[in-house]
Amino acid sequence: MFIKYGDLDVTHRLIEYKSSVAFADGYIIGNVPTMQLNLKFDNYDGILDDLDITKYWEVQENENCEVRYFKVYDQPEKYTKSLSLKLYDNNYELDAPYTTQLSYPVTVKDQLDEIETLTGLSIIRTNIPAYILEKEVSWYDNTIVIRNYLGWIAELFGANVFASGKGSLEFVQVTKDAFAKTDTLTNYEKNELYCVSRIYYENGLNPLEKGDTTGNTIFLDSNNLYLTDEQNLIDKLYDQLNGLTFYSTKSISMISIDNLLPGCLVNYNDEFNFMVTDLSITYKGGEFSISEVDGNTPTKNEERVIKKITNSTRIRKLQITQDQEKLKLDIVAKEQEDLNTKMGELSLSNEEIKTKINEIESKIDDLDVSLITVNLVPSATILNSYNQSIKIACHVMNSNEDVTENYNDLSFQWYLNDKKYKTGKFITLTPDDINMSVNVKCVFTLDNIQFDTGYTTIVDESDAVHLGNSFLDVTNTTLTQKLNDNGTYIPDWTITPTIITPCIMDGNVIIELSNCTIGYKKIINSKEVDIDSSYEIVKDGILSVNKNIMTNKTPNVTYICDVSYRSTSIRMYVAFSLAEQGVGIRNITTYYLATNKSKDVRVDSEGWTTSIQAISSNNKYLWTYSVTNYTDGSSKTSEPLIMGSYGDDAITLYIESSNGNTFKNSDIATILTVHIYIGAERIESAEQLEKRFGKSAYLQWSVKKLGEKEFSPIELDDSRLNDKGFIFTISPQDINKKAVFNCELNLEE
Repeated sequence: MFIKYGDLDVTHRLIEYKSSVAFADGYIIGNVPTMQLNLKFDNYDGILDDLDITKYWEVQENENCEVRYFKVYDQPEKYTKSLSLKLYDNNYELDAPYTTQLSYPVTVKDQLDEIETLTGLSIIRTNIPAYILEKEVSWYDNTIVIRNYLGWIAELFGANVFASGKGSLEFVQVTKDAFAKTDTLTNYEKNELYCVSRIYYENGLNPLEKGDTTGNTIFLDSNNLYLTDEQNLIDKLYDQLNGLTFYSTKSISMISIDNLLPGCLVNYNDEFNFMVTDLSITYKGGEFSISEVDGNTPTKNEERVIKKITNSTRIRKLQITQDQEKLKLDIVAKEQEDLNTKMGELSLSNEEIKTKINEIESKIDDLDVSLITVNLVPSATILNSYNQSIKIACHVMNSNEDVTENYNDLSFQWYLNDKKYKTGKFITLTPDDINMSVNVKCVFTLDNIQFDTGYTTIVDESDAVHLGNSFLDVTNTTLTQKLNDNGTYIPDWTITPTIITPCIMDGNVIIELSNCTIGYKKIINSKEVDIDSSYEIVKDGILSVNKNIMTNKTPNVTYICDVSYRSTSIRMYVAFSLAEQGVGIRNITTYYLATNKSKDVRVDSEGWTTSIQAISSNNKYLWTYSVTNYTDGSSKTSEPLIMGSYGDDAITLYIESSNGNTFKNSDIATILTVHIYIGAERIESAEQLEKRFGKSAYLQWSVKKLGEKEFSPIELDDSRLNDKGFIFTISPQDINKKAVFNCELNLEE
């Protein structure tokens, strides 16, 4: 990964990286997508404060990838030690009206030349066929943005438009050949086969088509004003795309492919091809970046296409047809002797067209604005694993009639949190557009009168804080003390205080303690009490205990750490105990390994880590073992065992003990923590359990004491249980020589 801001190399400051680019829903050609780049940097010295938004950011994911260029178009609202930025490529600048100065008729080449002047961006012509560049154009509409012009031109020859290099754009054709091959898909949903057998264009006047309905139809944009009655363009497009075959796919995860863009075909292991229509790339360090891909390409419904044709589009089509006839007039005059008759017919026809146009326009102009209302219609209000994007439409109602399609996209101005966003009759929001939540509204303008929809709140649950990986660091502290007959302690907390340091993780990202609210309590004799500030001192979120508080009568103490971060809370525990005369437990370290092996895994196998690893279809088995270190310097290593396995329906419940599984009575003080695995998914809190299985799901603990033949259930409201059973604190009073604790997951219908 290489990232440069102006002349400053900021690669080493990178904390998070995610790029995303997507096609319009249902279209595989004629797209002009903007690539968005979300970056998070370590800005400890403030060097990235007050950014120069005119400077390009140079990004290269690896040495085999093309260099891409981005800009920050809005200054961050605030600057912090960890700075998050949102950048866009050159296509971001294409939502400007095409204010032409050309004298029509012109060619497509002339228009592209003028667009270069208006945007300051060069347009690479290498892939544009000559018949497209030389196509004669007799119209223009300055209410239509440049992005639409470029998309319509690209659609004529089966292409899409991407930012390329520094300050340039490139047309890229869709081909039937696979761009690349991969065998690294770790997850995917394969749907129906898509095979192009027909090209269809409908503008409400004269449909154009070629092919048959044995396969899938590519429906061209009904608003494309470059298409009128030119069947030859339809024929050439059909020759190019007929037989294009791939599978519609969703939710693909794979190692990133160099220079991959939407519109490319990818071959998976010679099993099937899929087309990329939505692509996001995430990099968090290491050798590879990970791509999340959607290739969902539904066949459009013909009725839907026709319904999308607006009156304004029909008017433009009539005007274009009229203009084109005028261009042919001189040629007809030279070749036809009965010119006068034909001119009379044409003139009459033109007058009829003008009359119809005036009638339609007058109907629109005569609207009673007092009857106009606008409202928002969102497809959903929450982004989560089920709603990957939300489409929000603005509907204009004239009394009870929906007249939205009568107005151009520039009449609709969208706002996110009072800040101008995009124009158009609808917008689509993804997690990249939302930080926790956002207020959305649209302002519709008619005859200089503004109609405000009011705000609707969209919540992104994927931005919710996940503190499940957080823990209390006691690596420099022993979990047991020895109390000698002479009243001395080993270790002596008055000399070497016990230090408890919270390590707060949002996912895999370490959060600074200064950004959290932290409080401490303790459990003594199974009762939760406040800490004593005279010897239990909290500074900068870290607890220091400088008094020997455990005695033979109270041989255990459990410290509770309550942490709040961005409206999310977590409670963590660490237990200390007095050891009997002799050897005590210093600490226990648990190791984890995700592998494809179901046997023959040893402690000296490669890949063991102290953090729980994710299992997948490639690494189906999660193994674990622990090392117990004693106060006399000795240690004991357990044998590796399987604690979970991968599978859509496989549910594994794992109980982790903070102080191991076997104790002498005087040493008992431990916390049992429940972890649930469903395939590669990990659940470790009551909140996560409810989201996955609903409110009826719960954990049921039971105990079987020495001499008992059956387990006895533990009440759900037992004071020893925290987080609805995910945490169970055990003290010496709970065990007489031996006790077996069991936990079951209940999924009531």
